[in-house]
Amino acid sequence: MIYFVDCEASSLFPGSFPVEVAWTDQDGMSESYLIRPADEWLEETRGHPNWSLESERVHGISLTTLLAEGLPHRQVALRVEEVLTRSGVMACSDAPSHDGMWLDRLVSAAGSRSSVRLVGVHELYGLTCRDLLEALPPGDRASDEAVEERLTARARDIIARAEKAEASRSRVRHRPDLTRRASGGRGTPSRKKSRSMSVPEVEERLAEGCRMGRFVVLYDMDGRVHAVAATSVAAVCETDDGSLLMLPGGKMVHVPRPLVAVLAWLDGRA
Repeated sequence: MIYFVDCEASSLFPGSFPVEVAWTDQDGMSESYLIRPADEWLEETRGHPNWSLESERVHGISLTTLLAEGLPHRQVALRVEEVLTRSGVMACSDAPSHDGMWLDRLVSAAGSRSSVRLVGVHELYGLTCRDLLEALPPGDRASDEAVEERLTARARDIIARAEKAEASRSRVRHRPDLTRRASGGRGTPSRKKSRSMSVPEVEERLAEGCRMGRFVVLYDMDGRVHAVAATSVAAVCETDDGSLLMLPGGKMVHVPRPLVAVLAWLDGRA
C-alpha cells in the first residue's frame, strides 16, 4: 500500500515539532490529525524559539487551537505507527527529510523506538516506471540504467511543473513573495491603476517584515502586530530570544527574530 504523507510544524527551526500530520492512500482514503504538543515541546516554546509566527500564518494552526482541539501526541503517534510502519507500506513525501524528522520526533516523544521511513515522491515515480523497463526487449537491457535515468529526470520535471502551478494559486504566501507583490516588483513601479484595498487584501499583506509605505510590519513576543516607521527606530538590541527595538517615547518592542533579520527588514533588503 502506498501512502502520501504531509506534516505541518511549529517552525523550520532546529527543535521544531509537528502540529498536524495527514496522509492519503493510493485509493484516495485520507486521515488528518491535529497534534496537542507534548509537555516538553511546550517547555521549549517559552520565549518562542521553536514557534514561528510566519509558519503559523502559512498553515493557519495556532498554539491555542492545538491545545483546544488537538489529540494527545501519544494517540496520534500510535495511529502513525499503526498505519505507516506496517510491512508492505511505502510512505512518500515531497519533503522526506523534514516530514521524517517531525514524525520521528512524534513517535519518540510517545516512548516508541519505531521510525517511519519516508521516500521522496520522485522515487515512487521511478519505481512505477520500472514496469516499463521490464517490458523492454532483451536486447535493450544494457541500456536500462540510461532509460531509468531519463525516466527519473522526466518525473522530476513533472514534479517541478506541478509545484510551479501550485505556487501560482492564490493562497497565503511567505513574506518575500508578499513584499514583491506589495511593491509591484522590487525596484519597479507598478503600472496598475491604483485603487483602495479591501480589508481582506490588507490583512493578507500583513506578513511579518513586509513594508507598507514607510511602515514595517513586526510581531512581538505575544503575537501582537506593530506597524513601525523604519526611520523612527532609535536602536535595536540583540537579546537571548530575539531583538529589542527602542521607539520614540521610550517604548520598547520585543520581537522573536534575530538582529540581522530585523535590520534587513528595516533597511528594506529582506
